[in-house]
Amino acid sequence: MAFNRRQFLFCSAASVAAGRLLAQQATLPHGSPGVTLYARPRDYSNDLPRYLARLMEEGRAERRRILAGITTREKLLERQKYIRDKMWELLGGPFEKTPLNPRVTGSVPRQGYRIDRLVYESRPGLFVTSNLYVPEGRGPFPAILGSMGHSANGKAHRPYQTLFHTLARKGYMVLAFDPFGQGERIEYPGAVPGTSTLGGPTREHDYAGKRLLLLGVNFALYRAWDGVRGIDYLLSRSDVDPERIGCGGQSGGGTMTMYLAALDQRIRAAVVSEGNTENVAQADFEPPGAVDDAEQNLVPSLVHGIDRFDFLHAVAPRALLITITNKDAGSTYGPDYVNDGMALIEELKKTYALLNAAGRVALVETPMRHAYSYEHRRASYGWYNRWLGGNVPGRDDSEPPVTVEEDKALWCTPNGSVAALNGESSFTLTRKLAAKTRPAAPPTEETIRRVLGLLPVDRAAEASMPVPHQLLSTTEKHDHAIDEMDITSEREIHVPVWVVRPLKAAEKLPAVLMLSDSGKEGFVAEGGMAADFAAAGAVFSSADLRGRGQCAPRPPSRGPNYYSGRGEDFYIWDTLMLGRPMLGGYVHDALQALRCLRHRPQVDPARLWVIGQGTMGVVALLALALDPALHGAFLQSALSEYRSIVENDRYTTPFRIYATGLLRHFDLPDVAALAAPRKLVLLNPLDQAAVRLLTKAAPAVRLAKIYPSAAIAMADPVTASTFMRWIKE
Repeated sequence: MAFNRRQFLFCSAASVAAGRLLAQQATLPHGSPGVTLYARPRDYSNDLPRYLARLMEEGRAERRRILAGITTREKLLERQKYIRDKMWELLGGPFEKTPLNPRVTGSVPRQGYRIDRLVYESRPGLFVTSNLYVPEGRGPFPAILGSMGHSANGKAHRPYQTLFHTLARKGYMVLAFDPFGQGERIEYPGAVPGTSTLGGPTREHDYAGKRLLLLGVNFALYRAWDGVRGIDYLLSRSDVDPERIGCGGQSGGGTMTMYLAALDQRIRAAVVSEGNTENVAQADFEPPGAVDDAEQNLVPSLVHGIDRFDFLHAVAPRALLITITNKDAGSTYGPDYVNDGMALIEELKKTYALLNAAGRVALVETPMRHAYSYEHRRASYGWYNRWLGGNVPGRDDSEPPVTVEEDKALWCTPNGSVAALNGESSFTLTRKLAAKTRPAAPPTEETIRRVLGLLPVDRAAEASMPVPHQLLSTTEKHDHAIDEMDITSEREIHVPVWVVRPLKAAEKLPAVLMLSDSGKEGFVAEGGMAADFAAAGAVFSSADLRGRGQCAPRPPSRGPNYYSGRGEDFYIWDTLMLGRPMLGGYVHDALQALRCLRHRPQVDPARLWVIGQGTMGVVALLALALDPALHGAFLQSALSEYRSIVENDRYTTPFRIYATGLLRHFDLPDVAALAAPRKLVLLNPLDQAAVRLLTKAAPAVRLAKIYPSAAIAMADPVTASTFMRWIKE
């Protein structure tokens, strides 16, 4: 018999499992009455971390292989163009350049310079609130685009103001603009000016960015485009020297400077101060690693051999200063932030040397905490002076005492909120983009697999090869038995499963696989739903998919300050960066569990159902579309359509079921149409804010139109008999 590679690996895994079983049987204790123990349950908490670490190392190795092959100037220039082109492609831009319509709403006079309160439109109706620091004199002046970090008050943040005031004193024009979600551009403002109901800048960026991914666009596009248009504004002025444009920022502003300097070659000198310069696929990767908020993850760049530090390679040979604090390691950034950065700067120096520009890149360090500190501001002055300043008296790295302005004095709007201008927001722009984004054709199984990051399937091989699995224990009750199983889903990923079966069954029975946000355990506990299914004459199974329930990943061993509170969403970012969405992983695990259940001796494979509760309802529907032998699916309290997320201002749909560009190819009703005419039941369907769509006052009229072949029902409570009634009918 000939074996392909996948079949060989599956057989090998099964052999290893059998060997482990024999070795363990001699050391197992006696089970309680009615309990037979066959093998020890494994520790599932390492599965997802090991899986992600392997994929990250493969991505890192591929990137290093690419860099090792860049030995000439010509190859480097090709690589730089590839990086810039791919960045724009992944971002989803560029946009058309439209009139900026700049207007000054007021000025603050200072000795030797003034601060104009300036508003410009980076896109039609999208108002960017900014401060323009204008030195006295006619110019032309060197100009600096100031990119803000994650400061709640944006351009008014004290250390940033100090930098801008000092640069203006030294004869630089500075354009400092509020990012989305900060300063006057907070999009979900609280009762107190300058606060956000979402919790701050990072939350606002994630809220805008997660839903954008469904349309195949990265939130960094919105952020970077504001900066590109800011440079356009500076170059529109006769008192600005177009050959002396700089850009700099600290923290998230440093990260955004990386984007801008890579994408816009008009920037001649850049300062990346304490930006997120560590690669995602770094050496000794320990999940969830260095992923961050939506603006700092370029999804799915790792698929294309691009990581964060490649943005800086695209800056060469232009002047680039990187400043870091060693206190960021394991605090603001990952534990390897400094060590990884030191290795990467050596890599970057080789790039600069190939372009005969070795002296144009530098890194400096401070032991101070994460901030645009006095030391880093001085380093910035020196860098700008060296590459943009020329021989002008007073352009040294000194910083005399500065009196900063109160936030209100810098407001461009009457009440400190751009909402008063009745313009666009990230949400309104997203909704307009969604209106233009529709699938070109109904989805195929191949389309769905591609979006989910799943490999094509060989159905003949699947039919002939059992899923590697292991029976761990059997517990007999008065009328049913509970089998505990371990299923090998992928190389590192195992799925723990309960199978509950009637003890006395004369024929093969219908079976259900339950997938639930609450995990698998409650269903088999006393009083759980599993016993009711068995009593009604069905085989019941529940599983914990990767990263869920019993498979929740262990916490990282290092960086407790950094990883504290960095929960499930950061693992999701890992998978999206790798082009392997967690949603696809869930579906793959579910399909493997269904294959295993189908071959149980008590199960009628023609009457196999999947039930998905909550977000697992989406997984159940996708499994139905990808498993043609599956009889039907129940979606209980599940999202009814992804489009509602991008068309409504508020949403609560968890990130775990997102996939990049999904809405370019299909939505959930399209998946249901592909699965038809097999049975599909929607019980208590939800909208994007987890609100029930069916009430006595709101019947299923619209849902019936988009799910013409599905049964749609309200049920409260939902019990085993609810499902069994549909199964028997």
